[in-house]
Amino acid sequence: MQVIGSASTLKKDKHWTNLVESAKERNRYFKVPKPFTAFFTEDSFKSMKVERPVPDARISQAVEAINEVVARPEVMDADDAGDHQADGDDYDAMEADDGGGGDD
Repeated sequence: MQVIGSASTLKKDKHWTNLVESAKERNRYFKVPKPFTAFFTEDSFKSMKVERPVPDARISQAVEAINEVVARPEVMDADDAGDHQADGDDYDAMEADDGGGGDD
């Protein structure tokens, strides 16, 4: 995003002041010389492009390790699924009395 305008005018508002100061701190504040049309060239925009730093190899490795664990398929034996139900527990949610009082 680019904001083009008079910094002194923008700074009359506290929100715009924060934006202008933040841009200065991050070296993303550029003074535009006159004529202003010279500012709107392809070379001018290329010079302002923000280069993203290459991530630290350790961080990349950690993210990859986490992704491997999360994406690892889990083996489940569907035949044994019923073995985990307590004996005599034949609760069926469809047969539950919902307390609606419709069958008086």
